Amino acid sequence: YFRFRRKESVPYDSVLEGISSLNEIRADNTAQSKAYNWLNDDTVVSSPSDSFLVQRYILMVLHYSVKGENSINVDKWGSDKNECEWIGVECECDRSGKPCENDARNVISINLATSLLDGSIPNEVGYLSQLEELDLSSNDLLRKTLPSSIFTIKSIERVKLSSCTLTGVIPSSIKNASSLLELNIGSNMFTNGGVDTIEGLPSTLETLILSNNKFSGTIPIAITSLTKLKHLDMSSNDFKGIIYTAFGELTELEFLDLSKTKLESMLPVQLGKLSKLTNMNFFDVFKLTGTIPTEMGDLTKLRVLNLYSTGLTGSIPTTFGLLSSLEELRISADAITGNIPTEIYGISNLQKIVITDTQLGGGLSDEMFNLKKLLELNLENNALTGTIHPSIGNLTSLEFLSLATNKLKGPIPSEIGLLTDLTKLYLCCNDLTSTIPLEMTNLTKVEVIEIVENKLVGPVPEKICCLPYMEQFNFEIVLDCPKLFSTSSVQC
Repeated sequence: YFRFRRKESVPYDSVLEGISSLNEIRADNTAQSKAYNWLNDDTVVSSPSDSFLVQRYILMVLHYSVKGENSINVDKWGSDKNECEWIGVECECDRSGKPCENDARNVISINLATSLLDGSIPNEVGYLSQLEELDLSSNDLLRKTLPSSIFTIKSIERVKLSSCTLTGVIPSSIKNASSLLELNIGSNMFTNGGVDTIEGLPSTLETLILSNNKFSGTIPIAITSLTKLKHLDMSSNDFKGIIYTAFGELTELEFLDLSKTKLESMLPVQLGKLSKLTNMNFFDVFKLTGTIPTEMGDLTKLRVLNLYSTGLTGSIPTTFGLLSSLEELRISADAITGNIPTEIYGISNLQKIVITDTQLGGGLSDEMFNLKKLLELNLENNALTGTIHPSIGNLTSLEFLSLATNKLKGPIPSEIGLLTDLTKLYLCCNDLTSTIPLEMTNLTKVEVIEIVENKLVGPVPEKICCLPYMEQFNFEIVLDCPKLFSTSSVQC
């Protein structure tokens, strides 16, 4: 026996039968039956012929499917207002400025990101025939699989479902999404039953984010056929195999991230053809081997280059000095040899240099200390020699400095006291001599100073205790500031 609450006996069943199954509509306590009953009480829709009956029904099925006890935004849905006024719903009229009626009332975007949703995405969403964007990202209580119907919407351009705890595979229907520009399913639990569907990705894609899932096997070669791609992130998966030379054909690419994968490959010289690239990330690709191609110096728009924790060998190319837009450089590989190319220090935009855990030797070039925008300089655990030049005081924007675990000699220059934005200073494990400069007490923002395992002599400046944010001071002795204050006349 089946009963609906109706203002009149309105036969909506036949209208909705192609959207939901009658069994779902007639079952107890389903999202579909709740939406149907709501529809019968709805004062906006008055008859089965109302062209927006289906649209309101679908939105309410979504409402009942994902609304949890703590959900926000979607909990306001279901009012007697035009659905275009519901939070997170955008209709054509919202963009065109036309009245929200007739064709201008079609829903084109749903954005319920970070709304504490709890439940699963219903198949009915795929029947919003004019939908262009679906953003349910950062709702980690969404579960189950991704409905295939979403990719049957001819108008769909952007699907953003990152951090939703989704499982399963990418639906094969994605090959029919001929308008799709962006697919972001990062930070879910998709598996590599999706290899075939990755092969079927539409050629229209400009943004593809598959990061932090459970994909494995080789990177599908079809990825290199997506020549409109601007943003490609496949990081934090178990992809193996090589980096194809055909990646060099993705000439529209601006962002490439293959970090934290199990690739076993050299860096193809063809990557130097990606002239629009601004970000290249191979962090934690331990089996990335071979030398760094000199052709990477052709990437003049590159702002971030991350080759940290790799198995690269050889030297850092002098052509890196041509990377005129570079802001951040990270390199760590224990088989990197030679010296840090002085050409790098001509890149005036550099803000972060992190080159650690290599066999790089040579001295600290004075030219390094002309990088006025530098915020972080980390050269720890290399084989650097020579002294720390007084011109280090020119780096007045510096917030982090580590020259630890090298072979540096001579005194700590007093000019280090000019680095008044410094929060962390690591100079340990060298052969530094002389005394700790009094000027170090000018570092009023510093939190950590570590200068153990050197050959420093003399007393520690007592006013080190006056630094307001100091959390850790490691020298050959432990500086007991409370005791010092009680036995001396230190005044801050």
